[in-house]
Amino acid sequence: MNSYSFTIVGSYLLLIILFLSIVGITYFSYRRNIPAISNSKKYFLMTLRIIGLSIILFVIFNPILNILTSQDIEAKISYFIDNSQSIAGLNNENIESINKLKKTVFELDNNADFYKFDNEVLKVNSSEYDSIDYQGSKTNISKVFSKISSYNYKDNNLASVLISDGNFNDGRNPLIDAEYIDTPIFVIGVGDTTKIQDLAVYNILTNRIAYINSAIPVDVSLELNSVDTGKVNVILYENSTPLDTIDFTAVKNQTNYNIVFEYIPKTSGEKRITAKAIANFKEENIKNNSISEYVKVLDDKRNIAVFSGALNSDLSFLIRELETKDNISISKFFQKKQNEFYYSPNEKEIIESQLLIFNNFPIRSTSNDLIQRLIKELQKGKPLLFMFGPDIDINKLSLFKDYLPFEVISHNQKEFQVQANLTAESVGESILRFDNVDDSIWEDLPTLFKTETFVKLKSSSKMLLNLRMNNNILNESMLISSNVNNRKSIAILTYGLYRWKLLDYAKKSANNNEPEIDIYKAFFDNILKWLSIKDKEQQFVINTNKKEYSSGEQIEFNAQLYDDSYNPIDEGEVNLSFDENGETREIILTSIGNGKYKSSITGLSKGTYNYKANAKYKNKVIAYENGIFNVGETPLEFLRTNMNLSLLKQLAEKTGGAYYHISEIDNIKDKIKEKVELKSIPSFTKQDITFREKLWILLIPILLFSIEWFIRKRSGLL
Repeated sequence: MNSYSFTIVGSYLLLIILFLSIVGITYFSYRRNIPAISNSKKYFLMTLRIIGLSIILFVIFNPILNILTSQDIEAKISYFIDNSQSIAGLNNENIESINKLKKTVFELDNNADFYKFDNEVLKVNSSEYDSIDYQGSKTNISKVFSKISSYNYKDNNLASVLISDGNFNDGRNPLIDAEYIDTPIFVIGVGDTTKIQDLAVYNILTNRIAYINSAIPVDVSLELNSVDTGKVNVILYENSTPLDTIDFTAVKNQTNYNIVFEYIPKTSGEKRITAKAIANFKEENIKNNSISEYVKVLDDKRNIAVFSGALNSDLSFLIRELETKDNISISKFFQKKQNEFYYSPNEKEIIESQLLIFNNFPIRSTSNDLIQRLIKELQKGKPLLFMFGPDIDINKLSLFKDYLPFEVISHNQKEFQVQANLTAESVGESILRFDNVDDSIWEDLPTLFKTETFVKLKSSSKMLLNLRMNNNILNESMLISSNVNNRKSIAILTYGLYRWKLLDYAKKSANNNEPEIDIYKAFFDNILKWLSIKDKEQQFVINTNKKEYSSGEQIEFNAQLYDDSYNPIDEGEVNLSFDENGETREIILTSIGNGKYKSSITGLSKGTYNYKANAKYKNKVIAYENGIFNVGETPLEFLRTNMNLSLLKQLAEKTGGAYYHISEIDNIKDKIKEKVELKSIPSFTKQDITFREKLWILLIPILLFSIEWFIRKRSGLL
């Protein structure tokens, strides 16, 4: 059904008056004609002129034609079918029901939308029937709810049907999303609800980044179903090498168990950490007895060059702290008088340094030649830790202004005592994150020393600690960090930090009052760790499309290659190799443009593979990379194989729908109609047609005026 309305810009009264004026003037101009013409010709010419002038007047008033179109939108139901591996079951026990499900669902409703989902939600047409193959490696039910939430009024989607076993292993808990769904969801459960005797290792939690010889915890969660008693042996592996074993005895009526390993990596690279459980009782499903996570192990062995303008307590305590660390090699360059050093800086050690520390440096006698050599190293992107001191020469310090996170505004040698105070910007910063320590610890720390040196932070800098004096907060910086253009720097603008060690930790320890934390040690540990992590974007990146593959699954390798200015290189050569059963396999990746390279391989036997790759440009190797992937271990979909009946029923209840088993699917639409009125809704579409912009309309009065002129010419009126 359509409706029409007409509007103009201006007054209708004025339009009528002007129209009548056109009629009157036209009539008056044709009242007497020389020579005389017939009345029929006279009225015809008058009509041509009136119509032509009226069209021009019409366009001047910018008329708009409003067309309102309405149509009925039929009610729609959306069907979401779980396409993950767990749907088929361990022994294909659900295959018969699944085949029935496929046939029935596609015959249910011609007006319905059909989707398959695993870790993504994809629409399925009737011609894509076979694309529902139940091979999805993950299940993300929350994405189904995101899709349902995206429907608008014009979709008229009044209900949804979710067909799943309820076992999700990707995304957040769908019960959270169910709170925000305003249409009912009818849930059809697929699978077996019978409890079987089973041990499942369902979660492993550890750090994604680790350092050589530094311990990290590996938290392993297990679930025992229908097990009254029995012993379980849990083994921790790095790649395929067993590292540690923990045994425990199952307790009746206890389902969940948690054990913690300590993992100490010995070599750098990406490591596959696996927790595998072996039980002394019979299990129906052993495919869920292991789980893996990947850890990137960094070699934080560092060459640190420490420069100091004079010997002082802060320097002494810092060197002593650094010397306790096995992963640090220290080059000590300390001035004693004039430009002399106890150990003179040499080119080799400066170039090989990976971190520069300035303590009370530079001073007036520091040579400009040394400063320029250090600036050259900082230009390479080496991180800098700057520690203020009373002997610093501000003019010499200004030569390093491009590499410091601050600029000096004014300087006075006058000294006063202050305390460190947390700022709002410090929240969540790793530098000031200490385990199991309350922020109030800063209030009890000994005072530090500061000169009347006032600085301005650069736009890229963060003030992590400011100052407190006599319980008054000063808007002056104590600790500043900066990470910009691949350059990291930290500035400590107070001195006397040794007092944290001497008057806090050591004093409490001497009084047999066990301190909560050695804040001095933890503070510098965090600073050194933050400065050691490189954020520089790699020129060569290579990885697999995922880490875990099932036997026979295709492994895809993807690489990116850039030059020094990060322009993509398409003419490079990317080679990859790994060992399989003692033999070396080599792959050459194909360029697909824009610096990207790709290749794939299938048919690898079960195992963990460490691959090495190199990138060549103009027959010269310009970069190396390595990685790891695994073939044939437990897919996530087999961690839980029984239907999660409780979750499915809760989803239906929270959304106002209902739960049914797959055997009841035949008349699902009738069941939905009992609860939801599937009625169509009107949809209105408004269209405005304007005439001012349509220049062809003006051709009509031009044509009419031309005809009038021609007739008048032939009649001798011109």
